[in-house]
Amino acid sequence: MTTLEALCGPVPGLEDWVRRHPRLRIAGSLPFPELRVGSRSVVSGGPGEGLYGLPELVDNNPIVCAARVVVPEPAATLAWIALGPAAKAGLLQRDESDSAVLLRFGGLPAERLADALAVIGWTRGTEIEWRKASVENVATLEAFLPLAGDCEPSEVAEAYEEAFGRSFFVRRVSPCEALPHRLAGTPRAEYWIELSPSSEPMLRVVVAADRRGKLGGAQLVQSLNVMFGWEETTGLEEAIP
Repeated sequence: MTTLEALCGPVPGLEDWVRRHPRLRIAGSLPFPELRVGSRSVVSGGPGEGLYGLPELVDNNPIVCAARVVVPEPAATLAWIALGPAAKAGLLQRDESDSAVLLRFGGLPAERLADALAVIGWTRGTEIEWRKASVENVATLEAFLPLAGDCEPSEVAEAYEEAFGRSFFVRRVSPCEALPHRLAGTPRAEYWIELSPSSEPMLRVVVAADRRGKLGGAQLVQSLNVMFGWEETTGLEEAIP
């Protein structure tokens, strides 16, 4: 098996995941949050820096053909998981009322999110709160999303199943199964959803992931695997519970 030389930037967990990878070896470092192999690279950043998006919500073909892929930064990754399926399916509130998306982050530094949210279709009101972590290295997001009045509960479930039902790295759990500490050291995110029926329906989505895993180096490795046509879990599989 051919081993390729990789350059690693300062992304939490990245060097550890690359050392586990059977087809990569670390050949040097970079000053940017990037994983580079030859002329191809994966970067943690924002829109406008290359082919941008969460791997689960971007078609594989553009990733395979790209020289540069940009995965969302940590808070944006959690936001894409929470909002992406509902926004993509057109389930979020469509009128210009005062309703806003509320995002409560735990365990992450403040991050600009407007551009990342615009890419997934939310350009209106957003309230954001930043809180301390409850579990070391594991970040969380509690999102409250105003839904369109004609939205059916089955549509919500189908949208998230369509987005993540076959994913190795984003898994739905029930509220009683949600144990953020279980995600420490893994490349996976977990989420659960709850629909509050009323005249103004609201969707609550809670997401958790390790800052060294799905929010860090593991997501760069996952995307690089897709770029090179390798199994998506290569170098990550032993850490998937």
